Amino acid sequence: MIEVGKRTVFSANKCWAIAIAAYICLSAFCTMGIVGAGSVDGSAKKTIEANLPDHFPKTEKEYFSLVELMEGGMHPLFTFVSFTVWHDAPLDDDKYYAVEIAAKRMNSLARTLNDYEDNSKLQHNPVEFKIKAVHLTRYTEILEKAAREHEFEKMKKYVIQIENSCTGCHVLFNKNLRTN
Repeated sequence: MIEVGKRTVFSANKCWAIAIAAYICLSAFCTMGIVGAGSVDGSAKKTIEANLPDHFPKTEKEYFSLVELMEGGMHPLFTFVSFTVWHDAPLDDDKYYAVEIAAKRMNSLARTLNDYEDNSKLQHNPVEFKIKAVHLTRYTEILEKAAREHEFEKMKKYVIQIENSCTGCHVLFNKNLRTN
């Protein structure tokens, strides 16, 4: 763990652990009755959001760099979503809502990607980076809507689309980091 100003920046391995911890906490909250199963009303939604661990990325967090945004924001959120969709089916209302919130946060982060276009790795093909950012923004938007509407098959499709989008970007801009 590295302290940068008032923020804590985590390594990629730490982000993976954080996402799994967030998933486990949400599952435990459902099991213990802190978050009830079934229909998610306004109070249950607030309880889900209030009980997400403090280190679970929030959209309002400002990131100093593209690397920090990815390691501290996008990656743990995607890991949470992917793990929930692939390993926790069938989803109850609370888990659909948690995926919806995570996708919404991912979408918010994706909308800021072009703020980091001064990153030296992006200089060789800034147009392609912008296209990839648009795709990621759209895919996270669709995933959020699919989770809100409990469309599980569509969620699976867009988790794959998001992963492919990430992989495509890594191939072009960060050859040392692969998503799979």
